[in-house]
Amino acid sequence: MKRAKIFFLLLVPYFLFLSIPANARKGGCTGTFLSIGGGARALALGGAYSAFAEGIDAIYWNPAGIVELTRNTANFTHAKYLAGMKQENIGVVVPTKNGTIGVSVIALLSGKIEETTLARQMGTGRYWSANNFAVGLSYARKMTDKFNAGLTIKGINQSIDKVSSNGLAFDIGGTYNTKLNNLKFGFLIQNFGPDIAFSGEGLAGEIEDILMPWQAPLPIDYKTTPDPLPLNFQLGIAIDLLTTPVYKIAVMGDLIHPSDQEATSAFGIESSITNRYFLRLGFTDKNNRGFFTRDKLYEWIPIMSNKIPMFSSVGIGIVNSFGTGEVIVDYTYEAHQYLSNIHRIALGFAF
Repeated sequence: MKRAKIFFLLLVPYFLFLSIPANARKGGCTGTFLSIGGGARALALGGAYSAFAEGIDAIYWNPAGIVELTRNTANFTHAKYLAGMKQENIGVVVPTKNGTIGVSVIALLSGKIEETTLARQMGTGRYWSANNFAVGLSYARKMTDKFNAGLTIKGINQSIDKVSSNGLAFDIGGTYNTKLNNLKFGFLIQNFGPDIAFSGEGLAGEIEDILMPWQAPLPIDYKTTPDPLPLNFQLGIAIDLLTTPVYKIAVMGDLIHPSDQEATSAFGIESSITNRYFLRLGFTDKNNRGFFTRDKLYEWIPIMSNKIPMFSSVGIGIVNSFGTGEVIVDYTYEAHQYLSNIHRIALGFAF
């Protein structure tokens, strides 16, 4: 009976997600940088992290997972993203007697971009930028010896040249560990919050009075239509296939239901030696990831469905102990079907 109650709790968020009106779960979104995710380890596993949720990367994916950290932990991740943009992540987690607290930052930064016009195509000498930030405060605690729950509150800021927007979003997640070969189930609702609209100096202008053209132009302010955030639901499972004093192999899989994309899935495999050296593989087609274009894949396997997830990422990790602490270095190579591939490097400390 107790297991049935936990299973019901894991499914409740999914039915809450489906209860959202269909027109709120389709179409374009704002704050799409939130769907990228954070850290290097989770993305090496294709984002199949709602149940696995290990280490500090859980703060970006399922806040319930940070409660398993027993030491103060910090993480810094850098990626040279698409179109010359940079993605930066910072995460800090502190365990307490009454639960675990975490702070996270996700930033997608364009840097300085020189303005060009039809008349001055080599540049006007004026520069602008497009930057996106999400700052999160997380809290997680053990509800039972097997069930963990977590919540993240995120403040969001987006700016492009002279317009910007601010918003608030929530991540809610839970994990259930059966303690049988570390078999875990997890759920996650990401980016749940009100719609966001842009405002700012760039939306101000002037209009001439056509009835009295001799009068000075009238000032006007344009209004933008609020857009929804990229709401995302994930339901996952993870298990250790092999556990020895030297070797360990864990596999994980998630069903992913984003509001602005087709429902899809993700799978990951992580192998480790002495819990110090890690090799990771991930499979998903979320955000158009994958080594092969669909057309090329069909040439080889004509009957293959375009819904089949494709190999998307590979990663390595090294954990080095010093005194009572650890230094964690992770690297991830993330492939993209249509644009340039992405390299991520993460440096973590546990003390």
